[in-house]
Amino acid sequence: MTSNLLVSSFRTFTTQQSRMKIMTMGLIRASFGRIQACTANKAWSSFCPTRGIGSHPPQRLLLRYLWPVHHRSPVCPFHMSALCCAKKGKKHKAKVDIKSSADSNILDLGAVNSEMQKVLDNLQQEYAKTLTLRTSQGALDHIQVSTKDGKLPLNQLAQISSKSPTTLAINMVNFPTALEAVVKALQDSGMNLNPQVDGSIITVPIPKVTREHREGLAKTAKSICDKAKVSLRQVRGNYYQQIKKSKSDASKDIIFQLEKQLQQVLEDHNSKADDMLAAKAKELTGK
Repeated sequence: MTSNLLVSSFRTFTTQQSRMKIMTMGLIRASFGRIQACTANKAWSSFCPTRGIGSHPPQRLLLRYLWPVHHRSPVCPFHMSALCCAKKGKKHKAKVDIKSSADSNILDLGAVNSEMQKVLDNLQQEYAKTLTLRTSQGALDHIQVSTKDGKLPLNQLAQISSKSPTTLAINMVNFPTALEAVVKALQDSGMNLNPQVDGSIITVPIPKVTREHREGLAKTAKSICDKAKVSLRQVRGNYYQQIKKSKSDASKDIIFQLEKQLQQVLEDHNSKADDMLAAKAKELTGK
């Protein structure tokens, strides 16, 4: 009798296990498509297919052994929530190899790098000339003045001298017609200058190094950097047009690779410009 009772209990237990297995496999099959979609979209946190079913230990263990081995890695075997969630923040794209051009007859990477480096060199020179905490007469030499003959540097239109330790004097006796243009150029220079006109002489008080002055210079640094990035994109655009014109001379794969290489060169130089801006901003603000 004891033996019959044990056999009956075992059969009941086996039947319950089979039903549980069928229910669980049905759930897994029904939700597998959605799980794959969530995997593709990295949205594991918004979906748990076993909610309400895998809450009891026996069912958890059953799910542990029913779930295929090759699908266990991204999912927890007990409650099937994400174990391999994507890291927060931007994904880092793999860098494109730009050591050699995919087709040097169409795109000369050396020439691209050379032109973009000139833009960065000009940016560095602009920072050195314009963005200084102490204004000196040499700092005004490069300021571009719009005249009837085009844009000319201030030192070609006027004589710049130090009137006192705190004041600069700009003598416009040789080009009196450009006086108003010079005043406007000084005001728009981003150097926090407040020019005062006395006949043909423009007096420029040297601004004190205040917190506002530092922050103003930092904003000017960003503005100059943004202009440099526009120039970098223009260089990229010129070479991109060159690639487009050669589409009939190369395969689609080569054209695609050349475009990626050109974009990578641009991104590298943009990154260098950002580094230069960060260094200059730290120098100006002390932060």
